[in-house]
Parts: sequence; C-alpha cells; structure tokens
Amino acid sequence: MLQPDGKLIAVGQFWKDSTFGGSGFGVARYLTAASSAPQLLTEENSEKAVALDSGTMVRDPFPVFTTFNFSADHRTRLMLFATNVDTQPGAAVVTVQAEDSQHRIVSLPVECTVKVPGFDWLSEICVKLPNELTTGDIYISLSQGGVTSNKALVKIKASP
Repeated sequence: MLQPDGKLIAVGQFWKDSTFGGSGFGVARYLTAASSAPQLLTEENSEKAVALDSGTMVRDPFPVFTTFNFSADHRTRLMLFATNVDTQPGAAVVTVQAEDSQHRIVSLPVECTVKVPGFDWLSEICVKLPNELTTGDIYISLSQGGVTSNKALVKIKASP
C-alpha cells in the first residue's frame, strides 16, 4: 500500500526456516520513496539506526570493546540494515563511515554485506567498531559506487 507521503507498507505471510518450521506474519514500512541510493534503516520518525550488536543482538548504546563476542580483538561488531545495496559478486564495494559530535570522520571496517534471507530488498552490513570512536552520539552513513546513504544515529558508551 502506498501512503500519501510516498512511503510503502508491505504486509504478508512468510515461511520460517526449516529449523523452527511454520509460518509468521510480517509488516514492513519502507521509509523512503523508491531510490537507487542506499538507505540505512532507521526507527520510524527518528534518525536512530536499526542496528544490533552482532554478538549479543542488543541495541545501543554500544561499547567499542566487549567480552561478549568470540573475536580475538574483542571489538564490537554492528549489524546495520539498509535498502538499495548491491551484494552481487563484482558489485561496487560498500564503505561505512562514522561522524562524531566534533565532526571527526572515522572509517568503519566492513566485514560482510549480505542479503537478509527471505527479504531480497534488505541487506545486512556488518562493521567493526574501531578504537578511534569516541563515546556519545555518532552518525553512520554508507556508500556504494560513489552514492552515499542517509545518516543514522547510534550511541557509543564507554567500554566495560
């Protein structure tokens, strides 16, 4: 259904994976009109990114270092979600950057970019938080093929 503001709502049934079986019901709201620019998902009427710690599946605030993952460096990995990202072999590389409150730009190493199973329109981008990030609000954006996404807000807290 197309809303008056140009945003699209999709409703439907989906099949869960073979491990859990059965089916489920889902609702998705596309927050922007059709575009070829990558778009980071944000909470409705907010700049807050839809992002999870890949080890704990918890929302922000995120520590830069954590003991709750299996990596040798104990750096937090974030799962970001975006539309209009090409994950096909040979596609342009996806880059992600963060901007802190002092407008310093820090590159976030991208470790994987994959389609979310069952949602061909949605991509997951896994990034590693680098040492250079400061605590507080940071804005994340991604780029592919010279086209940059919107900025989405995440909170960084002091590491334990």
